[in-house]
Amino acid sequence: QLVEAEIRYNKCQKARKTENWDIIFSLGLFDEKATLYKLRDQKFEMENRLQEYQLKYMPQHNIMIGINQNIKNLEQKIHEEIELIIQRQEQIYLDLQSKKTNLEKILQEQQTKNLELQQKYLQYDLHHREYEALQKTYNNFVDKMKEVDSTVNYRIDNIRLIDRASPPSLPYKPNQLLNYLVSSATGLIIGI
Repeated sequence: QLVEAEIRYNKCQKARKTENWDIIFSLGLFDEKATLYKLRDQKFEMENRLQEYQLKYMPQHNIMIGINQNIKNLEQKIHEEIELIIQRQEQIYLDLQSKKTNLEKILQEQQTKNLELQQKYLQYDLHHREYEALQKTYNNFVDKMKEVDSTVNYRIDNIRLIDRASPPSLPYKPNQLLNYLVSSATGLIIGI
């Protein structure tokens, strides 16, 4: 619509520059059934009548003055109608330009919102994955706790006490007496 309106707008600008109605009508801005064509046809009729009456009457005759006045009135009406149509076409173009600007603005806002939603979705997805990982860890922990509880509750009946454990009276290592004897013997042998 905007492209078509722009073409008509450019034609309107050409029409504004020229005062030749034939050129204005050739631009194709007007509907064939429009009032403008009726006014043009009436003007042609009046001009034809003027030419016929020029053969009969002098230019100062009342009929000639009336026809000339009618032609001027029709020219004024045609001019006003052309101006009205041109203004309407220009307004349509300007309205479409305004709509285009508003739509571009809305589109920009929607793209910004879309980008924000995508970022929020990525954050949500990240948090959702973390939640799932933590949920798996929690479920594993709960399963392990159930296993521990079941082993604590499990009683072992086939174990019995044979001897009581008692702490040793001497330390197992180091055996100082044995270390002194071996060291002395080794030193004596090496010395000999």
